[in-house]
Amino acid sequence: DQCQLKTIFITRDKIKCLLQLARDGKIDSVKNLVILDEHTEEDAKECDEVGISVLEIYELIEQGREIKMKLPDPYRDSIYTICYTSGTTGDPKGVKLSNINVICPGAGLIKIDVGLYQTDVHISYLPLAHVLERVVYVTLLGRGAKIGFYQGDILKLKEDLAELKPTIFVSVPRLFNRFYDGMMSKVNALTGVKKKLAQLAISRKTSRLKSSGTPTHMLYDKLVFNKFKEAIGGNVRLMVTGSAPISKDVINFLKIAFCCPFYEGYGQTETAAGSCLTFSEDGEAGHVGGVLPHNELKLIDIPEMDYLTTDVDEDGNPMPRGEIC
Repeated sequence: DQCQLKTIFITRDKIKCLLQLARDGKIDSVKNLVILDEHTEEDAKECDEVGISVLEIYELIEQGREIKMKLPDPYRDSIYTICYTSGTTGDPKGVKLSNINVICPGAGLIKIDVGLYQTDVHISYLPLAHVLERVVYVTLLGRGAKIGFYQGDILKLKEDLAELKPTIFVSVPRLFNRFYDGMMSKVNALTGVKKKLAQLAISRKTSRLKSSGTPTHMLYDKLVFNKFKEAIGGNVRLMVTGSAPISKDVINFLKIAFCCPFYEGYGQTETAAGSCLTFSEDGEAGHVGGVLPHNELKLIDIPEMDYLTTDVDEDGNPMPRGEIC
């Protein structure tokens, strides 16, 4: 209602919820529903009773074929989307993001040579209500990559990964922690020579990762880790995590288990997700990397927490600390 939306695209299973909001007077601005699947005459009648017209997506497409309209020219500062914050520090707020806001994170990735190609495949399962997945869409579509959608059931995500075989996997710590727990359980369940081999492979690859940043090993990948990689489709070549902290032990293990770089990022809805990102060759996890080249960050003092922009390390080198703004 804050956005004064007139048209909403939904699936039929959400109609009852929307009708209740309409009857409660919470979405007075909504006048049109575009249904992405089939609906019944009863659905249309109930919507009509609250002043909302219903159209199926294929009907809208057909109507659009008959309308000759010049689309408005896009400008860098035109509003691309209104994206709501998660509300972790208060009520969710609608953030107006412009065209240039959502394009810049992708430009920043290209600038630091994060390889994104037309042959890439992304599996979309994170909520599009959040800014991270929206910016991933814009960035990958701009490179001509493919996007596949999961079935809508997180318990079937493994099936979807096997079917889509993504090359890029963007997720959040909650799922990555689940991956880690599952793989460690399998390792701990091994016995005899197999267990010793797995433990040796983990130890050797972890040491190699920390010394050189390399997440692959010609021998141990074939003997141990390719099985883990196959569990997520077999083609993943880079992974990204954001939205919450994640243990560096988990990050390091996932790098060697999936044999690919693992990027840690930091951002906010207001910055269109991307503010900081690690490099692919980072051997040490537990940080969010440097500032991406498309933006500027400022640190301000927090005296009550003893975080000062004038802080130095034990050798007297600048080590500013503070709140990002």
